[in-house]
Amino acid sequence: MTMIESVRVHQATKEDAAEIARLNKIFNQSQATSVQIAQQLDAAASVERLYLAQIADRAVGYACLRIVPTICSADLWAELTELFVEEGYRRHGVGRALMRHVEEAAGVAGASELFLLTGFRNMSAHHFYHAIGYSLRCLTMHKALEKLEPTS
Repeated sequence: MTMIESVRVHQATKEDAAEIARLNKIFNQSQATSVQIAQQLDAAASVERLYLAQIADRAVGYACLRIVPTICSADLWAELTELFVEEGYRRHGVGRALMRHVEEAAGVAGASELFLLTGFRNMSAHHFYHAIGYSLRCLTMHKALEKLEPTS
């Protein structure tokens, strides 16, 4: 059996929160607890899903898919917001398995395209995405915003 055949991907539930918190700490240096992750899974459920990749009983990676309606298009907006595979499991098909699952979920939901953002200098990610059929589409810009209190 090849590595990719042994990868199981499923939509995460609250029961997966501890493993998600562990992986998220490695990837994002996040200090979010499993309780906070479980709460976020509920809070984001209407627009974002997390898919967990496992080999045997070990969680080895995850991908987050955001699917939202847009005002100016009949198509749903699908965006990969996170993709992470533990270092020891990279280049063994885990990322491909996650992406295949996310692409299928986006298509089933009604999206005709899947967008993603990646670090400008993250060349290994660029090579991976190009290798699985993604191409450059647009320039993304950002600006840090100050959180404000709502006005009455």
